[in-house]
Amino acid sequence: MIIDPTCTSPTPSRHFKCPRCGWVRIGISLEDAQEQVRQAQAFYVVVSKINHVTMRGSEAYLQSYKKCFKCGAPSADFVPALPGEVPIESTQQTVIDDDAKMSDDYSIPDGFPRRPRHLGAVPGAQDKFLAVEYQGRYYPPGCTPPELHERWRYCMSLVEQFVPACIETKKGKRKHMPEVEILDQYLVRLIETNWVSDDEARWVIREAARLLDWPARETEHGD
Repeated sequence: MIIDPTCTSPTPSRHFKCPRCGWVRIGISLEDAQEQVRQAQAFYVVVSKINHVTMRGSEAYLQSYKKCFKCGAPSADFVPALPGEVPIESTQQTVIDDDAKMSDDYSIPDGFPRRPRHLGAVPGAQDKFLAVEYQGRYYPPGCTPPELHERWRYCMSLVEQFVPACIETKKGKRKHMPEVEILDQYLVRLIETNWVSDDEARWVIREAARLLDWPARETEHGD
């Protein structure tokens, strides 16, 4: 299914519910999980600049996809979620679904930034802007549905690592620092890496704050 990048809507997916705490998760393939782990390995380059952490191996990261993010229950015990139990327009954590195949669903949350990171232009007497054709439609460079979905997946891999890192930071030497200031520090470091656009970096921090139930500073953004 091809989703217009300026207007997405919920699409069918395999959702599972933790029988212990009731939280709903999205089932992904082992290959998808391994790719997310690969992206997450680079995350601690950012974290180590703020708080001393120990790099974990890829298998340790992969184990987090085999249990509930909230209560730790094994994902093997999860049950299929009913349609009314799936939150609308929200981001759910992922767990490995042994029956899943590599995802070809390019939907992303409505609040995710869709502006191109770089606007291409061609010199000449008249202004000309670059566009990319994808299945009969034209998009700014980097904004086709597969490209936006890949950007979202990459950002979500950062979100899923920022959440435990923020918790660890708050429990450690910055336990007296307000939560919003901890988030601000991570935002600055993330922007400095240039791994994501400024808008995407702000989205990552807001999404981490939402999952943590922490207050996030209101900032102007181009979502």
